Amino acid sequence: FLEGGDVVTGDSGGNLYVWGKGGNRITQAVLGAHDGGVFGLCALRDGTLVSGGGRDRRVVLWGSDYSKLQEVEVPEDFGPVRTVAEGHGDTLYVGTTRNSILQGSVHTGFSLLVQDPARSAGFHPSGSVLAVGTVTGRWLLLDTETHDLVAIHTDGNEQISVVSFSPDGAYLAVGSHDNLV
Repeated sequence: FLEGGDVVTGDSGGNLYVWGKGGNRITQAVLGAHDGGVFGLCALRDGTLVSGGGRDRRVVLWGSDYSKLQEVEVPEDFGPVRTVAEGHGDTLYVGTTRNSILQGSVHTGFSLLVQDPARSAGFHPSGSVLAVGTVTGRWLLLDTETHDLVAIHTDGNEQISVVSFSPDGAYLAVGSHDNLV
């Protein structure tokens, strides 16, 4: 969801679609945004949008009018992009198919922060804590300023498919492949 209430989706053909607030019609399309599927979308606090492509390994910054502002390619060693999340300032976190979490920006590029069998990630509303779910059933809490591991927990032995903080940050939902939250 964007700040104004519109919804942006990506498809397997690399296109972005904007769905108008309160409606069920596409109001704008960005064709060929990525070479291959769009796997990660993140609406930033400043009103811009970041998308992550699978096959092309690119992270692209889009203006509020959906014009391409900047892009950077994630190094091949880290694998294709699967998720993108916003941290403090212009810091972005990128999760990849090769179990890596990268930290950086579209302006400076990305460096390795965590290399573990990561499957999902979600930020506390303040941006100060990152929750990471793994394929082994473990989930981690990382301090985004110090990069310290704050906590580690195990929730069964099924992969954690989604981690998401409540809007007020008081709760963390952890969903795994055992069909429990």
